[in-house]
Amino acid sequence: MLIVCVDGGQTKTSIDLFDGNGGLIRNWKTEPVIHYARPGGLDSYCRIAAGLCEELNGMKLVEPVSVCFSLSGYHGDVSIIPKTIERGMSGRSFTMAGLLVVPDYLGNWRAVTDGKPGIVVISGGGTVAYGKNAAGSSARLGGWGHHLGDEGSGYWIGLEAVKEVLKARSGISAATALELLVASVLDFKEESGLLAGFYSGEITDKDLALLVPAVNELAERGDPAACRIMEEAAGHLFRLTFAALGRLGGELPIYLSGGVFNASALRRNLSSLFEMAGISRLVSICEGNPAHGIYCLARENAAL
Repeated sequence: MLIVCVDGGQTKTSIDLFDGNGGLIRNWKTEPVIHYARPGGLDSYCRIAAGLCEELNGMKLVEPVSVCFSLSGYHGDVSIIPKTIERGMSGRSFTMAGLLVVPDYLGNWRAVTDGKPGIVVISGGGTVAYGKNAAGSSARLGGWGHHLGDEGSGYWIGLEAVKEVLKARSGISAATALELLVASVLDFKEESGLLAGFYSGEITDKDLALLVPAVNELAERGDPAACRIMEEAAGHLFRLTFAALGRLGGELPIYLSGGVFNASALRRNLSSLFEMAGISRLVSICEGNPAHGIYCLARENAAL
């Protein structure tokens, strides 16, 4: 049996084809997914599925194929998405051993927990917590996107840094070393240049998230604005984690996954909060490989 893992994100979709032993046969990338509620969103799922189907048809595969789509912005409760993907793959000429469509955080959870009870808290471009307990109950908190959530994410930290710069330049708040840093990284001199870059889309979500290491460095040097951002980010992530534990109960292991947890100032603040709450013994930083988790889910689905 062959395994196909489709990691559908909002900047790109990465597709891996594995053999039955987990050996990578081929990787390719295609267009990103568009949220299903936006114009053209469902069409993007259908195109990606049809494109995958065409690629696999061209390989003239003899072995059956199990496919797992792991999708950003999907929480498993909108049936039209799996149906659209099935429709996109209706022209296949290979044997399908299984087709699974899951939220993107599920692969990360599967990778870090090995399918055992536990909670993964992800903070990268966005934030989400997902877990399962020994009774099989699951809970997802966050994952609401930039407009409605993602506090404590790399995007949020970068956005807060930009806001601090604007406030400092206007005299609303005290001067901060963030001014030089943000101007250098985002390449602007005047406020008008920053605003134009931001609202034109020239400054991307990824650009904002890339400010995290520099904000962390300034926090370590004691810049008050940078310290405030890292303290608040840690507070948001702590509350997300604590709420997930409360929803699922018990002494579940908690895995922190994502690039934001590499920020030493945030990690130190977060450790203090876990200590005060008496749950630090449950927490570890564990960078899971989502692709491995998606692979495991596809294999398990084919075996059902």
